[in-house]
Amino acid sequence: MRITTVLAFVASAAAVDLRHYTGFNCGGGFAGCGGLPPGTCCNTPDFRNGSPSVAVVFTSPNTNLLGYQAVRDNPNWCGFAAFQRNSGQFSFVCLSYDPFGAGTFAGTAYFPQGRKRAEPKCTGYSNINHIVLDDGTRYGLEGVDETGIKEWYQFLRNGSTVADLPESYKRLEQDKKGVEGRRKEMQGRGIGA
Repeated sequence: MRITTVLAFVASAAAVDLRHYTGFNCGGGFAGCGGLPPGTCCNTPDFRNGSPSVAVVFTSPNTNLLGYQAVRDNPNWCGFAAFQRNSGQFSFVCLSYDPFGAGTFAGTAYFPQGRKRAEPKCTGYSNINHIVLDDGTRYGLEGVDETGIKEWYQFLRNGSTVADLPESYKRLEQDKKGVEGRRKEMQGRGIGA
């Protein structure tokens, strides 16, 4: 039984996607970290230009999502937990700043429901490993250097679509069949093209 539980946990962690959205209420395109274990912070490439909303997707019930702001002495962006929410029975949970408020998330992490603690601490850090543009096109960033990741993040923040990208960037496209599904997901929340 213990082996089954551990295997189920590993399988569920592999499917979890932490997302930094370009719009409020988890709208628009997003930068993500796929397959991170609990407690690993997914960082934006530049804490000064974080995201207005974050989400955890494909999670197990009762998972806590935290949205972090950077602090000066933390180079990994997950310094101060600005917001926290439990997923309840849902596999998607979103944290969003008020559109009229001042603030962005520099990092996000998830933690399984457990004992009550004041603020769970991140045990590791990861840069984004994929981008989904406003048109639903997904690009994998594995093997892309830090400068390249910042360029991709700027494309995302500018509202770029596949037509706006340099031809050399298009080689990183992933899951072409899923574009329409991602586009419908964005439209289902009242956003996107």
